[in-house]
Amino acid sequence: MTRPLLICFTLLALSACASEPAVDVRILTPEEGALLSGDSVVVTLSATGIDIVPADGLATPGRAHHHLLLDAPLPAAGSPVPVDQPGVVHLGTGDSTLTLTNVTPGEHTLIAVLALGNHVPLDPWAVDTVRFALAPPEE
Repeated sequence: MTRPLLICFTLLALSACASEPAVDVRILTPEEGALLSGDSVVVTLSATGIDIVPADGLATPGRAHHHLLLDAPLPAAGSPVPVDQPGVVHLGTGDSTLTLTNVTPGEHTLIAVLALGNHVPLDPWAVDTVRFALAPPEE
């Protein structure tokens, strides 16, 4: 192997080893397609490749917090997750669990999105979506 080619392979191997892990968020509960009863939904989240911390207003790489959107759309790319929109929940304390209350019967879409301390979603996006339903109350 020629020396320039060996140098190229070495640099490529080093850059592959130094790359950061991909950031990922997952909704663990409720599960996709779940049929739940009552009007409360326990949401459990997990994240990999990033530290989940309380929101601090700063855009610090490697640090984020969870947001939940219940039947609400994602914000435009580069825009913060809105604070005054129905169905939007900021987990600004750094928590990864939450109980949504007073959820109406019927089908719902739940989106989890990771955002920096200034509430702007990560780029590239780290998002997960599940669909679930709440059964109407028994009479």
